Amino acid sequence: MHKLISLILSVFIAGLAIAEPNGGCNFTSGSPGCVAYTGKGLTLSTQGPQDITFKTNDTARGTINGTTGAWTGLTLAAPTITGTVTIGALAGASPITVSPGSDANRLFSFGASSDTAHTLTWGDGSTANQTLFIGAATADAADSGTLALTAGGLDPNIARGAYLWLYGNEAPGSTDGDWYLRSGDVASNGGNGHLSARLAIKFQRNESGYIDLWTLDTVTGSWSSDATGGGDIIFNKSGSMLRGGTTDGADNLILAFNAGGADSSARGAGVELRGNEASGAGDAYFWAGNVAGGDLFLQAGGSTRLSITNAGATSVTGTFTSSATSDIGWSFVDATDNQACNTGCTSACVFGIANATGTAVTGIVGCADATADSCVCAGSS
Repeated sequence: MHKLISLILSVFIAGLAIAEPNGGCNFTSGSPGCVAYTGKGLTLSTQGPQDITFKTNDTARGTINGTTGAWTGLTLAAPTITGTVTIGALAGASPITVSPGSDANRLFSFGASSDTAHTLTWGDGSTANQTLFIGAATADAADSGTLALTAGGLDPNIARGAYLWLYGNEAPGSTDGDWYLRSGDVASNGGNGHLSARLAIKFQRNESGYIDLWTLDTVTGSWSSDATGGGDIIFNKSGSMLRGGTTDGADNLILAFNAGGADSSARGAGVELRGNEASGAGDAYFWAGNVAGGDLFLQAGGSTRLSITNAGATSVTGTFTSSATSDIGWSFVDATDNQACNTGCTSACVFGIANATGTAVTGIVGCADATADSCVCAGSS
């Protein structure tokens, strides 16, 4: 009986092969199968909405839904693919989803909402703390890989666009452990770098961990150096300036430097400089902190030449001269006889002069000495 059925099938299939020269099927010898001749397609179909199921060892390995065309249960065991492979979504603009280990929580989706908007997403959208790691498959102490992310071609080059380039610690040459983040070299209206944060941007040094150096407060725009790791601001270009950004005729800024936390002598010694169009036009203020012992010193030649104490006492070391051709602004007051010059002068008293007989000067007296008859005052009186 089996031989009769085989004979009938072989005659029937042979007849099909003769009638249809585009291909043939073999179920009688060797490995059964169907083949389409060169230049011809092979179609596997159902007449109605029935599914097509693929089996091996009498076990379903994958199914094509007869209504939607969706593939389910299809598993590729570590396939090796050579050459260029193009994968398209089976339905419209749906993304292509990859699920390692068929785990519904481990998803990678590749999609495109338009011809210019392409996306890569990861995670299932509900599992917390999902992380994407991109790295070289190198070993510790042999991390010689590099990772480049570019927006213009595969060659990281500012002539093509902005790029990020990361080097492993054992990368060749002098780039080991380096990183580069560069904008594209665009001459007009472009090529800018943008760095932003909600609260602060920290600049750190890698040394047995991370050491803060400087912090940019992105709320106030203030820079601050770390109390331990912070350093100096150093200029190496001759003629470098700390200055305002105003224009001539509109220099209305006030720049202040203070050793305390505010622009005030109540917080510490400071300097305040005013632009020519600022309030107090062109003024310059130099002050000591308003605290006991808060004195002002002016040095030259490595020594203090002028000092002003917190109480207002001024001391000059060296010669005090004036280049004025008329006077130095002092005045002479012929006060009432026997009157102290600190009341006879309306400006500060320099010293008093006692005239015992006539106009003959008998002595120089202090400003509080009531025997003075004339006064030298430090200003008009």
